[in-house]
Amino acid sequence: MRIINLKIMASILLSFAVTTNVFAEDKLSDPTFILINSKAYGLYLKGNYNSAFAVYKKGLGLYPQSPSLYDGIGAVYLKKRQFDKAYENFNTASQHDTSNSLYKIHAQDSIYKSHLNKLNTARYLISSAFTFSSNNPVILSNFKNIRENKLHSLEMIYYVCQNPNDLNLSKGNQAFWKREFNKAEQFYQKSIKLRPKNYEAFNNLGLVYLETTATNKAIDNFKKAANLNPKLTQSYNNLGVAYIRLNKFNEANKNFDISIKIDTDYFPAYNNKAVCLIKSIFENIDDSIRYLETIVKLEPSNILAKQSLCQFLLLNESYNAAIAVYKTGLEITQDNFSFLKQYADCLYAAGQYQEAINYYKTAITINAGNSDIFVNMAKAQGKNGNNPDAFTSYKTSLRINPKNANAYKYFGLYLIDQKRKAEAKGLLRKYIQLSPKSYDYPYIKKLI
Repeated sequence: MRIINLKIMASILLSFAVTTNVFAEDKLSDPTFILINSKAYGLYLKGNYNSAFAVYKKGLGLYPQSPSLYDGIGAVYLKKRQFDKAYENFNTASQHDTSNSLYKIHAQDSIYKSHLNKLNTARYLISSAFTFSSNNPVILSNFKNIRENKLHSLEMIYYVCQNPNDLNLSKGNQAFWKREFNKAEQFYQKSIKLRPKNYEAFNNLGLVYLETTATNKAIDNFKKAANLNPKLTQSYNNLGVAYIRLNKFNEANKNFDISIKIDTDYFPAYNNKAVCLIKSIFENIDDSIRYLETIVKLEPSNILAKQSLCQFLLLNESYNAAIAVYKTGLEITQDNFSFLKQYADCLYAAGQYQEAINYYKTAITINAGNSDIFVNMAKAQGKNGNNPDAFTSYKTSLRINPKNANAYKYFGLYLIDQKRKAEAKGLLRKYIQLSPKSYDYPYIKKLI
């Protein structure tokens, strides 16, 4: 399966405007409502989100059934990256005006952006784990996978404590690594019988139950280990893994956070929290896809709904399905820059590089001042073997926006592939200068 880059995902975010929708609410003749809505929207456009929020809330006090006011509050929460509250308000707006699909699409957009936020957090966590243990094969594999967005192939890792002073514990560990779990369980039980406060044995017994899918038993033993030794990072990490098995992602994250707080260098917790975030995304994608498919079916000409649907399909790595939806959109519009760019990004993700290049060029005829689209086209040209064109596109991107961090990064990585390391190092230095907190800072730093 071809892989989409996470930055491409970020580049196809829909930019939804706040819609006052006074006509749908039949309040055009109410000057107070118009004044409140217009004032709040004006503050929102200026970036004064707290003031906009206050005006929207005041408006709701006077017009508690107004969907556009709820929609405006949702948009403010979205800007503040409070995705759950954004969804709650967008959803309330759609309940007050069930005929307006825009509110429903806004609600789905808040879910999508929440997913992207989790993905970026997961990338940072994997990078942290990689920094602490770059030679660990599983961590290295996960780091490469998440950079390439191979989200489904992430794995979890488990650690069994070693204590040579406890013969039963040591024998249990040996049996565990041989995957002789019945023997391991017996040795750990003997160890606990002789030493009732042996937190390592409880922790390792929990791992046995985790491997044998007795997840609730595993949780009980991890909790006992943590109670006996509140500083045992492994027990909290393993508790998190167990909660993932039960799809209790919030509980899992809490325990990973405790593990990291106890030992900030404990890389398995970083790795596993990243896995938890990603798994929580995939548990919720299908519902959004079904919801947006319904809107598209009911409103075949709704380009916004088609774009939203395709975003979720890309998150789900359903590239062919996304391409099919984009094609139906092309039948309706040929001059929508955002739609054409997103379609080209989708084609790139599916490995159809020449087709992607063609649509990037079409989009550029509509808006030649977008720096990011030249970066994406350059990547497609590089993948397609059009090296002179790729070089030119990267240069054009930087000419349009000399502070485009991703242009420096991908241009630098491209030049490294072309064996032009001396030139690449300068570009990559510029990238980490512009993005010192980037998730891949340790990786890029090693290259220069």
